[in-house]
Amino acid sequence: MVACESDKPKKITEYYENGYIKAEYYVKNGKKEGTFKRYSMEQKNLLISEYNFMNDIQEGKSVFYFPSTKIQEVQYYENGKRQKSDTVFYESGAIEMITDYKDDKKHGYTRKYNEDGKLFFEALWENDKFIKVNETLLKK
Repeated sequence: MVACESDKPKKITEYYENGYIKAEYYVKNGKKEGTFKRYSMEQKNLLISEYNFMNDIQEGKSVFYFPSTKIQEVQYYENGKRQKSDTVFYESGAIEMITDYKDDKKHGYTRKYNEDGKLFFEALWENDKFIKVNETLLKK
């Protein structure tokens, strides 16, 4: 069977008014497919985020970057919904915050850390609603 032209992903490049690349991604049969890259409007070719799509639905790991190109945040998607843990980093690379998600809602813990790694805030969520805040920290 020979693949027809419409089966092949087509690369799309969008531009800001200043001529810098705004986004690069692929479209297959009219739907986003593969890696979607977004770039800075202020600095040429500075990657600010990467997402993955399958059949126009966000899927897998999404990464956001500081202007220094270090990772700022990592999110995970399954079938277009945030799942697992969302991790935010300080520019030093230390973990700033981890929040658990289930079906696009905060479900589990949010834990915030100082840049030296010390836990200073903790909240328990259930379907996007606060259940407890700082309980374990208050017991220490």
